[in-house]
Amino acid sequence: MPYPSEMQESIRKKVEPTRQARLEQEFRRLELSEKAEILENYHPDFRQSGKRKILFGPNQGDLVPYELAELITAPSRLDPGAVDTLEYLHAGDTAIVSTQYSYLPSWITILVEPNRSREAAVVLFQEIYDYWKTLPHDNRPKLYLQGLSLGALGSEECADLFTLFEDPIHGALWSGPPFPSSKWSDVTNDRNPDSPAWLPKFRDGTMVRFTARENAIDEAGERWGPMRLIYLQHASDPMTFFAPELLYRKPAWLVGARGPDVSPYLDWYPIVTFLQIACDLPMATSVPAGYGHNIAPASYIDAWIAVTAPRDWSGGDTERLKQLF
Repeated sequence: MPYPSEMQESIRKKVEPTRQARLEQEFRRLELSEKAEILENYHPDFRQSGKRKILFGPNQGDLVPYELAELITAPSRLDPGAVDTLEYLHAGDTAIVSTQYSYLPSWITILVEPNRSREAAVVLFQEIYDYWKTLPHDNRPKLYLQGLSLGALGSEECADLFTLFEDPIHGALWSGPPFPSSKWSDVTNDRNPDSPAWLPKFRDGTMVRFTARENAIDEAGERWGPMRLIYLQHASDPMTFFAPELLYRKPAWLVGARGPDVSPYLDWYPIVTFLQIACDLPMATSVPAGYGHNIAPASYIDAWIAVTAPRDWSGGDTERLKQLF
């Protein structure tokens, strides 16, 4: 394919007149020190100005590119109330594996790509679960699931019933489950008739329990089955209790006794309440801890104690940990 006319003109004027001279020109070999200088000044893997030391962890002191150092040592994207409390309860003898399923805020993701969290959770869980099953039953760590918001939606979907029968996990803590969560919805709809939609009681409570900003875990008694599942939710959370049906139907969570964090002046009106709760979605975390979509560390502490039953833990330890957070 011939060069365009404007390039041919440049070749005739600049390239061809110097061709012979360039063919005869010899370049001296660079010394090692000269090569090193060029690399250090221009190559991104060698430029010291683009690196810093890792300040803590097993690779402390290693000089790495800024981007890698930030990735390794930056603050966690996980909810500190959910993960830090667990590590205190078990003296750091925990290993937490997570993944980022989207770069979008939850309230946008739930509207435009809700399946992203499900797909990511299935892949992550299967990888961990398949390895965990190979470990000796009497000498392997306990396996729990945890997720906040869309993380709860994906987490509750990642392990199907047959997987749990094959080799059961030990429990799960799902906080702020969003309204498309299918298993949460099934359990809520099948709740005991004497329990409200915002704080359901499911059968005898030996496997699944609900709790809220005021701890209600022990209302089902002390007896637990081998697997402990807890939903931690706020009655005032629009991410949990928004629904398209608000357009034309009064929700169950506004029937009868309502949650202590829901205004007594809130009532249902067709279309109006739908728009009101929908407008609350982007602001669901911009509220004090213990309201909306902002789970308080104290609630996580109570829930994790119930799910994981830490050894040698007392009521006094619980109060001190809550004061710390």
